[in-house]
Amino acid sequence: MSEKTPLREASGDVEAGATEVARTKLRMANMCCESEATLARKTLDGLAGVVDVKVNVVGRVAYVKHRTSTISSAALCDALNGVKLGASVQAAAEKHDAAGDPPDLVEIGFVAFLVALFSAGLAVGGRPALLVVV
Repeated sequence: MSEKTPLREASGDVEAGATEVARTKLRMANMCCESEATLARKTLDGLAGVVDVKVNVVGRVAYVKHRTSTISSAALCDALNGVKLGASVQAAAEKHDAAGDPPDLVEIGFVAFLVALFSAGLAVGGRPALLVVV
């Protein structure tokens, strides 16, 4: 029987806590649709030290979590400018705090939808409808 080797992170970092993860907000003036957002994600995900990328097409911004010891905010910006996205650093690398992440608009939209359904039930039936959310 062969012995199994433990899995490692894709980035190759054995000690995840060894370097500080920061978040940079990048503005992309030339981004107008989902294809450019996909280009931005692929460009940034391919860089060493990038941990996570979130792109907001409407706001024309990208939130990038990255290891500051591996890649700087300016290098992230340069990579996006290399594919002609007109990037600039809107907020330089700062220590990552999950409370500062942009809200998940899908969850907010779902809650608003549930509230609208409940309100419509009150308006039509005159009495509250039973709404169970799991």
